Amino acid sequence: MAGVGPGTQAAPRRDGVRHEPFRSHDRHQDPASNHRPRAYAFPERLRCRGCRQNPSFRPHPYRVITANQWEGTPCVTSRQTRDARKGRAQVGTMSPAIALAFLPLVVTLLVRYRHYFRLLVRTVLLRSLRDCLSGLRMEERAFSYVLTHALPGDPGHILTTLDHWSSHCEYLSHMGPAKGQILMRLVEEKAPASALELGTYCGYSTLLIARALPPGGRLLTVEQDPRTAAVAEKLIRLAGFDEHTVELIVGRSEEVIPRLRTQYQLNRADLVLLAHRPRCYLRDLQLLEGHALLPAGATVLADHVLFPGAPRFLQYAKSCGRYRCHLHHTGLPDFPAIKDGIAQLTYAGPG
Repeated sequence: MAGVGPGTQAAPRRDGVRHEPFRSHDRHQDPASNHRPRAYAFPERLRCRGCRQNPSFRPHPYRVITANQWEGTPCVTSRQTRDARKGRAQVGTMSPAIALAFLPLVVTLLVRYRHYFRLLVRTVLLRSLRDCLSGLRMEERAFSYVLTHALPGDPGHILTTLDHWSSHCEYLSHMGPAKGQILMRLVEEKAPASALELGTYCGYSTLLIARALPPGGRLLTVEQDPRTAAVAEKLIRLAGFDEHTVELIVGRSEEVIPRLRTQYQLNRADLVLLAHRPRCYLRDLQLLEGHALLPAGATVLADHVLFPGAPRFLQYAKSCGRYRCHLHHTGLPDFPAIKDGIAQLTYAGPG
Protein backbone atom coordinates (compact mmCIF):
# COMPACT_ATOMS: atom_id res chain seq x y z
CA MET A 1 0.00 0.00 0.00
CA ALA A 2 1.35 3.43 -0.89
CA GLY A 3 2.61 5.53 2.01
CA VAL A 4 2.74 2.58 4.42
CA GLY A 5 6.12 1.21 5.55
CA PRO A 6 7.02 -2.40 6.18
CA GLY A 7 6.54 -2.04 9.95
CA THR A 8 3.18 -0.29 9.68
CA GLN A 9 -0.29 -1.73 9.48
CA ALA A 10 -3.13 -0.01 7.69
CA ALA A 11 -6.12 0.81 9.89
CA PRO A 12 -9.41 -0.75 8.79
CA ARG A 13 -12.23 1.35 7.45
CA ARG A 14 -15.55 1.15 9.26
CA ASP A 15 -18.60 3.05 8.03
CA GLY A 16 -16.82 6.22 7.09
CA VAL A 17 -14.42 6.19 10.07
CA ARG A 18 -10.71 6.16 9.33
CA HIS A 19 -8.09 5.38 11.95
CA GLU A 20 -4.60 6.72 11.85
CA PRO A 21 -1.87 4.29 10.87
CA PHE A 22 0.06 2.88 13.74
CA ARG A 23 3.57 1.46 13.82
CA SER A 24 4.14 -1.88 15.44
CA HIS A 25 7.64 -1.01 16.64
CA ASP A 26 6.21 1.85 18.79
CA ARG A 27 4.88 -0.58 21.36
CA HIS A 28 7.55 -3.26 20.99
CA GLN A 29 10.68 -1.20 21.02
CA ASP A 30 13.98 -2.79 21.98
CA PRO A 31 15.15 -1.20 25.26
CA ALA A 32 18.79 -1.41 24.13
CA SER A 33 18.09 0.44 20.90
CA ASN A 34 18.65 4.15 20.62
CA HIS A 35 15.77 4.44 18.21
CA ARG A 36 12.81 6.38 19.60
CA PRO A 37 9.32 6.05 18.16
CA ARG A 38 8.27 8.98 16.06
CA ALA A 39 4.98 10.72 16.85
CA TYR A 40 2.68 10.62 13.88
CA ALA A 41 2.03 14.12 12.58
CA PHE A 42 -1.03 15.03 10.55
CA PRO A 43 -0.43 16.47 7.11
CA GLU A 44 -1.97 19.89 6.72
CA ARG A 45 -4.51 18.60 4.22
CA LEU A 46 -5.77 15.92 6.64
CA ARG A 47 -6.67 18.38 9.40
CA CYS A 48 -10.18 19.76 9.70
CA ARG A 49 -10.86 23.37 8.85
CA GLY A 50 -11.24 24.45 12.51
CA CYS A 51 -8.01 22.73 13.53
CA ARG A 52 -6.07 24.30 10.68
CA GLN A 53 -7.15 27.69 11.99
CA ASN A 54 -5.90 26.82 15.48
CA PRO A 55 -2.09 27.20 15.51
CA SER A 56 -1.77 25.51 18.93
CA PHE A 57 -3.39 22.27 17.71
CA ARG A 58 -1.22 19.17 18.20
CA PRO A 59 -2.87 15.90 17.12
CA HIS A 60 -2.46 12.80 19.25
CA PRO A 61 -0.63 9.91 17.47
CA TYR A 62 -3.64 7.61 17.78
CA ARG A 63 -6.53 10.06 17.40
CA VAL A 64 -9.59 8.84 15.46
CA ILE A 65 -10.73 11.00 12.56
CA THR A 66 -14.32 10.78 11.43
CA ALA A 67 -15.56 11.17 7.89
CA ASN A 68 -17.07 14.63 8.36
CA GLN A 69 -13.71 15.90 9.61
CA TRP A 70 -12.03 14.56 6.49
CA GLU A 71 -14.56 16.45 4.43
CA GLY A 72 -13.58 19.73 6.10
CA THR A 73 -16.25 20.15 8.84
CA PRO A 74 -14.81 21.74 11.99
CA CYS A 75 -14.34 19.24 14.82
CA VAL A 76 -16.27 19.40 18.13
CA THR A 77 -13.38 20.94 20.03
CA SER A 78 -12.93 23.83 17.64
CA ARG A 79 -16.70 24.37 17.44
CA GLN A 80 -16.98 24.52 21.23
CA THR A 81 -14.09 26.96 21.41
CA ARG A 82 -15.72 29.22 18.84
CA ASP A 83 -19.10 29.05 20.62
CA ALA A 84 -17.48 29.87 23.97
CA ARG A 85 -15.78 32.91 22.47
CA LYS A 86 -19.03 34.03 20.92
CA GLY A 87 -20.83 33.57 24.26
CA ARG A 88 -18.24 35.65 26.09
CA ALA A 89 -18.63 38.37 23.54
CA GLN A 90 -22.40 38.33 23.92
CA VAL A 91 -22.17 38.45 27.71
CA GLY A 92 -19.83 41.40 27.57
CA THR A 93 -22.22 43.20 25.24
CA MET A 94 -25.38 42.37 27.21
CA SER A 95 -24.15 43.13 30.74
CA PRO A 96 -24.76 46.93 30.69
CA ALA A 97 -28.26 46.41 29.37
CA ILE A 98 -29.01 43.82 32.06
CA ALA A 99 -27.66 46.13 34.75
CA LEU A 100 -29.85 48.99 33.55
CA ALA A 101 -32.89 46.71 33.46
CA PHE A 102 -32.39 45.62 37.08
CA LEU A 103 -31.47 49.07 38.40
CA PRO A 104 -35.07 50.17 39.19
CA LEU A 105 -35.70 46.91 41.03
CA VAL A 106 -32.55 47.30 43.13
CA VAL A 107 -33.41 50.90 43.99
CA THR A 108 -36.95 49.91 44.97
CA LEU A 109 -35.69 47.12 47.25
CA LEU A 110 -33.15 49.41 48.91
CA VAL A 111 -35.79 52.07 49.58
CA ARG A 112 -38.37 49.60 50.85
CA TYR A 113 -35.98 47.62 53.08
CA ARG A 114 -33.64 50.46 54.05
CA HIS A 115 -34.23 49.87 57.76
CA TYR A 116 -33.17 46.23 57.48
CA PHE A 117 -30.13 47.30 55.48
CA ARG A 118 -29.12 49.78 58.21
CA LEU A 119 -29.63 47.10 60.85
CA LEU A 120 -27.42 44.70 58.90
CA VAL A 121 -24.67 47.30 58.58
CA ARG A 122 -24.72 48.19 62.29
CA THR A 123 -25.05 44.68 63.71
CA VAL A 124 -22.71 42.81 61.36
CA LEU A 125 -20.33 44.98 59.36
CA LEU A 126 -19.51 47.78 61.81
CA ARG A 127 -19.51 45.46 64.81
CA SER A 128 -17.09 43.04 63.17
CA LEU A 129 -14.81 45.90 62.15
CA ARG A 130 -14.72 47.32 65.68
CA ASP A 131 -14.12 43.90 67.18
CA CYS A 132 -11.04 43.48 64.96
CA LEU A 133 -9.70 46.96 65.65
CA SER A 134 -10.23 47.00 69.43
CA GLY A 135 -9.69 43.33 70.27
CA LEU A 136 -12.76 43.49 72.54
CA ARG A 137 -16.28 42.29 71.99
CA MET A 138 -19.13 44.76 71.80
CA GLU A 139 -20.51 43.72 75.21
CA GLU A 140 -17.11 44.38 76.80
CA ARG A 141 -16.91 47.82 75.20
CA ALA A 142 -20.42 48.59 76.46
CA PHE A 143 -19.46 47.56 80.00
CA SER A 144 -16.40 49.83 79.89
CA TYR A 145 -18.69 52.69 78.90
CA VAL A 146 -21.05 51.87 81.78
CA LEU A 147 -18.16 51.85 84.26
CA THR A 148 -17.18 55.38 83.31
CA HIS A 149 -20.66 56.91 82.90
CA ALA A 150 -23.14 55.08 85.20
CA LEU A 151 -23.73 55.27 88.92
CA PRO A 152 -22.90 52.02 90.74
CA GLY A 153 -25.79 50.57 92.72
CA ASP A 154 -28.43 52.36 90.60
CA PRO A 155 -30.04 49.84 88.16
CA GLY A 156 -32.17 52.53 86.52
CA HIS A 157 -29.17 54.71 85.68
CA ILE A 158 -27.24 51.71 84.38
CA LEU A 159 -30.14 50.81 82.06
CA THR A 160 -30.34 54.40 80.81
CA THR A 161 -26.59 54.38 80.15
CA LEU A 162 -26.90 51.19 78.11
CA ASP A 163 -29.73 52.74 76.08
CA HIS A 164 -27.57 55.80 75.39
CA TRP A 165 -24.67 53.58 74.32
CA SER A 166 -26.89 51.63 71.94
CA SER A 167 -28.39 54.76 70.36
CA HIS A 168 -25.26 56.89 70.01
CA CYS A 169 -22.31 54.48 69.97
CA GLU A 170 -22.97 50.89 68.94
CA TYR A 171 -26.23 49.02 68.50
CA LEU A 172 -26.53 46.64 71.44
CA SER A 173 -29.33 44.33 70.18
CA HIS A 174 -30.90 44.51 73.63
CA MET A 175 -34.54 44.66 74.72
CA GLY A 176 -34.75 48.44 74.76
CA PRO A 177 -36.94 50.90 76.67
CA ALA A 178 -40.29 50.10 74.96
CA LYS A 179 -40.12 46.37 75.59
CA GLY A 180 -38.55 47.03 78.98
CA GLN A 181 -41.63 48.91 80.18
CA ILE A 182 -43.87 46.01 79.11
CA LEU A 183 -41.63 43.51 80.89
CA MET A 184 -41.46 45.48 84.13
CA ARG A 185 -45.24 46.04 84.17
CA LEU A 186 -45.93 42.33 83.73
CA VAL A 187 -43.42 41.34 86.41
CA GLU A 188 -44.94 43.82 88.85
CA GLU A 189 -48.45 42.53 88.09
CA LYS A 190 -47.55 38.84 88.51
CA ALA A 191 -45.18 39.37 91.47
CA PRO A 192 -43.41 36.01 90.95
CA ALA A 193 -41.63 34.42 93.88
CA SER A 194 -39.21 32.74 91.47
CA ALA A 195 -38.39 33.71 87.90
CA LEU A 196 -36.32 32.08 85.16
CA GLU A 197 -34.60 33.84 82.27
CA LEU A 198 -33.14 31.94 79.32
CA GLY A 199 -30.69 34.22 77.53
CA THR A 200 -28.93 36.70 79.82
CA TYR A 201 -26.89 38.40 77.08
CA CYS A 202 -25.44 41.62 78.53
CA GLY A 203 -27.80 41.63 81.54
CA TYR A 204 -30.23 44.34 80.41
CA SER A 205 -33.44 42.32 80.78
CA THR A 206 -32.00 40.71 83.92
CA LEU A 207 -31.83 44.09 85.63
CA LEU A 208 -35.38 44.86 84.52
CA ILE A 209 -36.76 41.69 86.10
CA ALA A 210 -34.65 42.03 89.25
CA ARG A 211 -35.88 45.61 89.81
CA ALA A 212 -39.54 44.52 89.60
CA LEU A 213 -39.29 41.40 91.74
CA PRO A 214 -41.19 41.43 95.05
CA PRO A 215 -39.18 41.31 98.28
CA GLY A 216 -37.64 37.88 98.71
CA GLY A 217 -38.04 37.07 95.03
CA ARG A 218 -35.39 35.05 93.23
CA LEU A 219 -34.20 35.14 89.62
CA LEU A 220 -32.18 32.46 87.82
CA THR A 221 -30.72 33.53 84.49
CA VAL A 222 -29.00 31.21 82.00
CA GLU A 223 -26.39 32.25 79.42
CA GLN A 224 -24.60 29.92 77.02
CA ASP A 225 -21.58 32.07 76.08
CA PRO A 226 -19.04 32.22 78.97
CA ARG A 227 -17.49 35.48 77.75
CA THR A 228 -20.84 37.25 77.55
CA ALA A 229 -21.86 35.74 80.89
CA ALA A 230 -18.75 37.24 82.53
CA VAL A 231 -19.77 40.72 81.35
CA ALA A 232 -23.36 40.22 82.51
CA GLU A 233 -22.16 39.02 85.94
CA LYS A 234 -20.14 42.21 86.43
CA LEU A 235 -23.05 44.38 85.34
CA ILE A 236 -25.50 42.64 87.69
CA ARG A 237 -23.16 42.99 90.67
CA LEU A 238 -22.45 46.62 89.72
CA ALA A 239 -26.19 47.29 89.92
CA GLY A 240 -26.24 46.01 93.49
CA PHE A 241 -27.90 42.58 93.19
CA ASP A 242 -26.26 39.74 95.09
CA GLU A 243 -26.27 36.02 94.30
CA HIS A 244 -29.26 35.35 96.54
CA THR A 245 -31.42 37.61 94.36
CA VAL A 246 -29.90 36.97 90.92
CA GLU A 247 -27.98 33.78 90.17
CA LEU A 248 -26.31 33.45 86.79
CA ILE A 249 -25.84 29.96 85.31
CA VAL A 250 -23.44 29.38 82.41
CA GLY A 251 -24.51 26.58 80.10
CA ARG A 252 -26.83 25.50 77.33
CA SER A 253 -30.51 25.83 78.14
CA GLU A 254 -31.37 22.27 77.12
CA GLU A 255 -28.72 21.00 79.56
CA VAL A 256 -29.56 23.35 82.43
CA ILE A 257 -33.36 22.91 82.50
CA PRO A 258 -33.26 19.22 83.56
CA ARG A 259 -30.95 20.17 86.47
CA LEU A 260 -32.89 23.16 87.79
CA ARG A 261 -34.83 21.20 90.40
CA THR A 262 -31.98 19.07 91.76
CA GLN A 263 -28.93 21.31 91.41
CA TYR A 264 -30.39 24.82 91.72
CA GLN A 265 -33.40 24.11 93.97
CA LEU A 266 -35.91 25.64 91.59
CA ASN A 267 -39.12 23.69 92.10
CA ARG A 268 -41.35 26.04 90.09
CA ALA A 269 -40.94 29.04 87.84
CA ASP A 270 -43.80 31.51 88.23
CA LEU A 271 -42.44 33.65 85.40
CA VAL A 272 -40.22 32.61 82.48
CA LEU A 273 -38.56 34.92 79.95
CA LEU A 274 -37.35 33.38 76.70
CA ALA A 275 -34.79 35.73 75.17
CA HIS A 276 -32.02 33.54 73.78
CA ARG A 277 -32.59 31.97 70.32
CA PRO A 278 -36.12 31.98 68.84
CA ARG A 279 -35.59 28.64 67.14
CA CYS A 280 -35.07 27.08 70.59
CA TYR A 281 -38.19 28.54 72.23
CA LEU A 282 -40.44 25.58 71.47
CA ARG A 283 -37.89 22.99 72.58
CA ASP A 284 -37.23 24.74 75.90
CA LEU A 285 -40.92 25.32 76.57
CA GLN A 286 -41.61 21.61 76.13
CA LEU A 287 -38.67 20.82 78.43
CA LEU A 288 -40.14 23.05 81.12
CA GLU A 289 -43.47 21.27 80.72
CA GLY A 290 -41.87 17.85 80.78
CA HIS A 291 -39.99 18.53 84.03
CA ALA A 292 -43.10 20.04 85.70
CA LEU A 293 -41.46 23.42 86.30
CA LEU A 294 -44.49 25.44 85.18
CA PRO A 295 -47.29 25.68 87.76
CA ALA A 296 -50.83 26.50 86.76
CA GLY A 297 -51.09 30.25 86.15
CA ALA A 298 -47.40 30.66 85.31
CA THR A 299 -46.50 33.39 82.81
CA VAL A 300 -44.18 32.71 79.89
CA LEU A 301 -42.82 35.72 77.99
CA ALA A 302 -41.04 35.31 74.66
CA ASP A 303 -39.10 38.12 72.97
CA HIS A 304 -38.39 38.47 69.22
CA VAL A 305 -41.39 36.38 68.17
CA LEU A 306 -41.97 38.56 65.07
CA PHE A 307 -38.40 39.51 64.16
CA PRO A 308 -36.55 37.31 63.46
CA GLY A 309 -39.63 35.34 64.47
CA ALA A 310 -40.67 32.10 66.18
CA PRO A 311 -43.61 30.77 64.11
CA ARG A 312 -43.45 27.17 65.36
CA PHE A 313 -43.45 28.36 68.97
CA LEU A 314 -46.50 30.58 68.41
CA GLN A 315 -48.35 27.87 66.51
CA TYR A 316 -47.76 25.37 69.31
CA ALA A 317 -48.85 27.80 72.01
CA LYS A 318 -52.08 28.60 70.17
CA SER A 319 -52.98 25.06 69.13
CA CYS A 320 -52.04 22.90 72.14
CA GLY A 321 -54.87 24.27 74.30
CA ARG A 322 -52.76 24.76 77.45
CA TYR A 323 -52.00 28.47 77.04
CA ARG A 324 -53.84 31.75 76.72
CA CYS A 325 -51.87 33.87 74.29
CA HIS A 326 -51.51 37.62 73.95
CA LEU A 327 -49.08 39.47 71.70
CA HIS A 328 -47.64 42.87 72.65
CA HIS A 329 -46.66 44.64 69.42
CA THR A 330 -43.54 46.80 69.56
CA GLY A 331 -40.59 47.72 67.37
CA LEU A 332 -36.88 47.12 67.59
CA PRO A 333 -34.98 49.68 69.68
CA ASP A 334 -33.58 52.43 67.43
CA PHE A 335 -35.46 50.81 64.50
CA PRO A 336 -39.18 51.36 65.21
CA ALA A 337 -40.11 50.67 61.59
CA ILE A 338 -39.04 47.02 62.05
CA LYS A 339 -42.00 45.41 63.76
CA ASP A 340 -41.45 42.98 66.63
CA GLY A 341 -43.35 41.81 69.65
CA ILE A 342 -43.40 40.04 73.01
CA ALA A 343 -45.65 37.00 73.36
CA GLN A 344 -47.37 36.56 76.72
CA LEU A 345 -48.52 33.01 77.51
CA THR A 346 -50.51 32.06 80.58
CA TYR A 347 -50.17 28.38 81.45
CA ALA A 348 -53.48 26.71 82.29
CA GLY A 349 -52.00 23.42 83.51
CA PRO A 350 -51.02 20.06 82.03
CA GLY A 351 -54.62 18.98 81.46
